[in-house]
Amino acid sequence: MHAFVVPSTADSLPNVSTPTSRDMATHAAYRAVLTLLLLVWLPAGLMPAWSQEMDPAAAADANADRQKNVDREEAEAPREFARSIGGFVSILKLLAILVIFLVWVYVADWINRDCVFAKMPHVAWNMIVVFPMLIVLFLALVIPVFLVGLVLIVFALMIPLIVYTVQRNAKVHSDDRVMTPAHVAAVLSGKKNKRSGGADIVTDKGPPVGLIPMGAEQDLLNKSNLLAAKLSPGFVVVREVLYDAIKRHADKIILDYTPEMVSVRLEIDGVWHDAGNRDRETADPMLVVLKKISNLQIDDRRSRQKGNFGTAYRGGKQTWNFGSQGTKTGERAVLQLRTENGKPRVLEDLGMRPKLVEELRGLLNMPSGMLLFSAIPGGGLSTTLAASLFAADRFIRHFVTFEEQSHSKIEIDNIEVNTYRKVDGQSAVEDLLRLVRTEPDAVVIPNLNDRQIIEVLCQQATRQGRLIMGTICAKEAVESLLCILALKVPVEKFAPAIRAVVNQRLIRKLCNACKEAYNPPLDLVQKLGLPTHRVDTFYREPQNRTEEDDICNKCGGIGYLGRTAIFEFLIVDDLMREALTKQPKIEVLRRVARQGGNRSLQEEGIVLVARGITSLSELQRVLKQ
Repeated sequence: MHAFVVPSTADSLPNVSTPTSRDMATHAAYRAVLTLLLLVWLPAGLMPAWSQEMDPAAAADANADRQKNVDREEAEAPREFARSIGGFVSILKLLAILVIFLVWVYVADWINRDCVFAKMPHVAWNMIVVFPMLIVLFLALVIPVFLVGLVLIVFALMIPLIVYTVQRNAKVHSDDRVMTPAHVAAVLSGKKNKRSGGADIVTDKGPPVGLIPMGAEQDLLNKSNLLAAKLSPGFVVVREVLYDAIKRHADKIILDYTPEMVSVRLEIDGVWHDAGNRDRETADPMLVVLKKISNLQIDDRRSRQKGNFGTAYRGGKQTWNFGSQGTKTGERAVLQLRTENGKPRVLEDLGMRPKLVEELRGLLNMPSGMLLFSAIPGGGLSTTLAASLFAADRFIRHFVTFEEQSHSKIEIDNIEVNTYRKVDGQSAVEDLLRLVRTEPDAVVIPNLNDRQIIEVLCQQATRQGRLIMGTICAKEAVESLLCILALKVPVEKFAPAIRAVVNQRLIRKLCNACKEAYNPPLDLVQKLGLPTHRVDTFYREPQNRTEEDDICNKCGGIGYLGRTAIFEFLIVDDLMREALTKQPKIEVLRRVARQGGNRSLQEEGIVLVARGITSLSELQRVLKQ
């Protein structure tokens, strides 16, 4: 980097602008300098003429004397504009670099400290911030163009800062985000430590999770419950538990109270994980806070109570169903994250293979017949049913639903929702008959558990030419058929009506950030029915981890993140109907299904293992359910 800059001729010229007294003085100085130079130049120009009038010897002596004087003056005169190559330092340029360097030191220190709060890997971010700057500083000192080096230093400062800010803002609460308009305004106003949450969301202490009281019908009572909960020592403890659950993507929390302690468990992607134990001294006030914001009776530790409350995290709101009941050892509290009814997912997002999506769309367009959806409890059946209805031609055909009032309603555009009230000992078949008299094209009934209703539906599917869609709990597709017959439905009515069964099972997906590859034995690949020349690598969760190993910040060290579904399609043909009529046994139905080319859940799951979506151990765990 050149350290000393010689002003150019353009830089030495006066500025062309409106004349001022200072400018006029400058112009006068320039005119004086020019006049002086002219006076010096004229005698120098006349010297040759004078020298010609002298005799040659005197002229030669005079010229020699002048040359000596010139040489002496050049030697004694300061060489202001003379430069050698390199070796000079520009104070202004060094100050500019020093200022940027000090800013970078502050930014690096802030990122190092903030990583602890934002749960970011501080070792990795320290390397990202430090090493690029060291390299750029060296380049800036050797590059001969100062502006290029300065731009590189600015980039080395800003790029890591921007990337880190974007990632940490996506993980923290909205009140803790930096470099946002709200944050800048708060800093300029001197209120950067003040939270911006409203009166119903308190996040002034503890983790960045706000509590929203929702148990009471009146807003004033909800606010009063929140203020009372805030005064409890369990207020921060509750938020710590909820923050841990939300960060780990938990769907359910169970607090088991015993005389000595309280165990905390989290259900993450359908699997329970131990979240540690707490002593009664801190856990009892926590239960008081939960009951208070849910507007329940605090002193009642035996009766069954239900309520709900909300949380605010990362700019969004979550709703929790809360329930408590006395047990033999003390009390159990269950916190269930409520799934909001948003836009249904499309079939491709459920993990269904393209060929199966095409088959299901064909089944949904059937003019008549019965289509069953089945799964074990908690197997995502309602999500698949909603996605299937969303993919159906509901804008051309008239779809209606018939469901109990206590169940969640299906809310999809252009699908008429009809409910009935279940009364013990009575069937809702009369309500169903009134509905089918309106001549709908398709009838959707979740939870097929009434024999009379199923008989009416079978008649509608065969004689009236309507599409019937229903759900039932079953482990596999052929078991779904037997479950219908177990309700004493006549097989001669059911067999002609059924067209297909879609069974599913939820399975955890491997975390893409930490899953590890391995080579399975060739005999295992052959046993699974996979081609050995195409499949030579499986994936699994990290093995043999030690306490010193960094925990994956994506899955929290579990090795799995999120779930997908395994789908089993059973097309009911004449052979299956014959077996259903003559030999309604599960072994017989399984054999007939294999003969018809229907893949089992195990075969579909092996495809996910071969694609690296899940692990073989996870598939084995799911199939045992």
